[in-house]
Amino acid sequence: MIPMPRSRRARRLLWLAFIAALVGLLAALIPLRRGGEEPIPLPTLPPMFIHSDPAALTPVAVIDVIDGDTIDVRIDGTEERVRYYGIDAPERDEDCYEEASARNRHLVGSSVLLLPDARERDPGGRLLRYVFTPEGQSIEAQIIAEGLGRAWRDEGAYRERFLELERQAREGRVGCLWQEEE
Repeated sequence: MIPMPRSRRARRLLWLAFIAALVGLLAALIPLRRGGEEPIPLPTLPPMFIHSDPAALTPVAVIDVIDGDTIDVRIDGTEERVRYYGIDAPERDEDCYEEASARNRHLVGSSVLLLPDARERDPGGRLLRYVFTPEGQSIEAQIIAEGLGRAWRDEGAYRERFLELERQAREGRVGCLWQEEE
């Protein structure tokens, strides 16, 4: 039997990690759909990327999910468009757009946690942030691991981790982006 941590914070983090793992397992059992086709089975994923201290991240309310890598949020009473740092998901007229957008919507829910990196905004003026669930699960990592997004090649604190998740998804032909790749 594993001994229970004594500190309240450690118990809370352990509990959040357990809940995030359970949510990830349940999410893997819910199939995504394309148009009128049969459900797309979700892959067996590598261990989730959970932030070590979710309480240190900035909590925000989600207003809308735009696509697989962009959301609108309310930060301190102000609406902001947030572009996920470190990931590119398919755009509106590209294959896998619907799947990536639907999965992002499912992962995001009504609130998320944000973490800045080197750049504050993209050239379009959108806020650049890593995005985590309230339990601390990286949404970018999940989308990449499920073969619904690509990792940025040239920057970001989590670049190497994201590139490895993309490599695993590509080699395993996981998700919409990699299923039919030769």
